[in-house]
Amino acid sequence: MAAQHPFSNEASFVRAGKRHLFDAHGPVYLTGLNYWACMNLAAAPDAGGDRARLEAELDQMAAAGINHLRIMAGSEGSDSAPFRMRPALQPLAGEWDERLLHGLDRCLVGARQRGMRVTLVLGNTWFWSGGLAQYRAWAHGSTIPYPPAWNISAPPQRSDGFAGWGSYTGAKDGAASYGAYMRYVNGFYEDAPAQGLFEEHVLRIVRRTNSLTGVRYVDDPTILAWEPINEPQATSVPDDTDPWHMAVKPNASDAMLHWHARTTALLKRHAPRQLVTSGFEGKQGAWYFKALHRDANVDFACAHAWPQNWSFYRMGNASDANLEGAIQFATDYLGNVSSWAQEVGKPVVLEEFGMPRDNWHNAVPLYPYASSAPTTHRDALFARVLDKAHTLYARGAGVVGVMPWAYGGVWRPETQRFSTHGVVWAGDPMHEAPGWYSIYDKDHTTLALLREHARRTRHTAPGAAT
Repeated sequence: MAAQHPFSNEASFVRAGKRHLFDAHGPVYLTGLNYWACMNLAAAPDAGGDRARLEAELDQMAAAGINHLRIMAGSEGSDSAPFRMRPALQPLAGEWDERLLHGLDRCLVGARQRGMRVTLVLGNTWFWSGGLAQYRAWAHGSTIPYPPAWNISAPPQRSDGFAGWGSYTGAKDGAASYGAYMRYVNGFYEDAPAQGLFEEHVLRIVRRTNSLTGVRYVDDPTILAWEPINEPQATSVPDDTDPWHMAVKPNASDAMLHWHARTTALLKRHAPRQLVTSGFEGKQGAWYFKALHRDANVDFACAHAWPQNWSFYRMGNASDANLEGAIQFATDYLGNVSSWAQEVGKPVVLEEFGMPRDNWHNAVPLYPYASSAPTTHRDALFARVLDKAHTLYARGAGVVGVMPWAYGGVWRPETQRFSTHGVVWAGDPMHEAPGWYSIYDKDHTTLALLREHARRTRHTAPGAAT
């Protein structure tokens, strides 16, 4: 384990300039990982926790040069709710499970001991943690229209005693369309009762005092940033002129923008020494990226990049052209968001990006996401994205961090078992196939890329603009 980092005084709080993050000791660059399940893994065994796994994985990430974790600090819904983190931090509206809060405390302590800072994500657009949909369901007694999702208990099922495999739900299983789900979720932004429930949660977490250290969360420089929700979605309509077919038309009256600004202001009032970011993907285009991040209470921008999810890569296709198309998209996209962030006058973090394994080498015929497949395509894309991020950082072009999705550590789909609460803790959340984007402790080439990226950025003086 790395020596304890002195995140214990005012000098340790991170500040944001126009193109850099810094503390009293100099520039701060985030070589991070998404480790969203930290709170649950850190919980007591009777809450489904696995502290031995947590400690081992924190050590593994520290050894790979990781200095930042992005973790969930909110999950909602009962144990009977589908496709969900279980147990939830908030099983009922206005009721928090102290066992999970204690797990969150333990995550902060474990990160600080290893010289890592964290981003705490307070909510979610997507239903795998409950999210905005659950707040609407609580507020009105309505039913969430779940879109297609991975059902680990569906056929094909294994006969060797391990969990899975499962398959995606569809209309035949009663799944709603993604359009129906998004209409339900986007209703949150004009739903005062649901917003009130969410605000109660925000204040409950921000006002917390760590049960292990006695330090208030707002006084802990381990918490680099607060994020209202993961991946807020524009409520506008698609812009057919976008060459990537992802952007939406500008809409200054979008209720999402106004709600987000109110929430960032709330966070800044209660946690003025910590940073606030957005959780925004950026796929919605330049106008929305700049509109959301011009908010004076947002300290740094973020973006996500998903070549396969956004149809720039075909899993199972081993061709060089397929790989190069994904790399070209990801590096061009990072260049775009860097330019947009410079126009806004704020640094930007590539907060999520991922790539599947080479599943054409898969040794498990019934399951295309097995850990036995190598990572040559993933490593090739990661290498180019990390090199692009380093180049932009060195130029002072505003890029100040990367966080691949997501660390699965010691977990494997081939040996997965259900927790005491009926879930598996992969690097992939509960609505997606376990193992799709998971980064394992044995993925030595992937981890070596991150370790080298951390070394390079530590020894790089960023461009002069602050």
